[in-house]
Amino acid sequence: MACLERVTGEPVPLDERFYIVAEKAHGDPNKGDGRSDPFASFDGDMIVLSGTVVSENKTSGVDIDFRIPDPTAPGGMKGQGKLLLEQPGSFSLNIPKSLGELEIQAFQDLNADGPSGEDPFSQINLTVGEEPISEITIDLKVGSRTGSGPIHQEIPHVEKSGPDDALPGDPNSPSPDGNAPPKDEDPFSNVQGQRIVLSGELICNDCEDVDLDIFAPDQSQPGGRLFLGKIKKQGGAYELSIPADFGPIIIEAFIDSNNDGPGPGDWMGSYVDNPIQVGQANIDFVDIELKIPKDGKMPRGQPQAPPPQSPPP
Repeated sequence: MACLERVTGEPVPLDERFYIVAEKAHGDPNKGDGRSDPFASFDGDMIVLSGTVVSENKTSGVDIDFRIPDPTAPGGMKGQGKLLLEQPGSFSLNIPKSLGELEIQAFQDLNADGPSGEDPFSQINLTVGEEPISEITIDLKVGSRTGSGPIHQEIPHVEKSGPDDALPGDPNSPSPDGNAPPKDEDPFSNVQGQRIVLSGELICNDCEDVDLDIFAPDQSQPGGRLFLGKIKKQGGAYELSIPADFGPIIIEAFIDSNNDGPGPGDWMGSYVDNPIQVGQANIDFVDIELKIPKDGKMPRGQPQAPPPQSPPP
């Protein structure tokens, strides 16, 4: 037996139970999830996976499928759910900590027939450990999926815990002969011309053998920056010789107690006003305070006002 409600013509809010049912069916509209919300049934510690999907097609929706190895599943990979984006752009998802191998397939289904060679497509493979994974880029290209299967790209994990996980060009990557990277080379030895002096203070208690890592912002590189070189300094006042008009640089400092790069238990710090714009004039007061962060990660800091004797940017 059904009950009818008299219609008055006035707007009446829907029963709250309707919204609960709808949310379970369709998911959070800000995430693009739903009944296929990836890893929704997993009960355990999670980390955040985030990145950006890019495509020449700026308006079509994007399907992002997540799969993990399973010898009992067809093709040896088992689907874990799907994210739906209204258009290419950023995404974020909680995934199980220490999951291991994760395959991500993203595509724009232009003909509503599943991924094909005519659709913008990309596949990446990640190894999921204990640290969040960020700043990955999924570049959709027509023809990336062929009749024999997808053409995929391996994406390294940007966060690292030691030399075995170091990325190409990483300041802590071992050299080809297995030795530690050189510490005192001039990062700008291949740049000719006038130099300026950058100076400041490494603020720490009785610290020796401080690694100064120098980067240049570069969005084409993992993490959005290019490693230029490493210089070894003592705590206290320091100076660097840098080519004039070099442009922006980023400076970070740490004491590598375990020879595995900056990590838990290490003293570390970065200049709070990174990146530093290198022009024609000398630069001073580039002070870096070293501390032991609770999360074991390099602090990025917040921009601060320039010293009184320095002109505002």
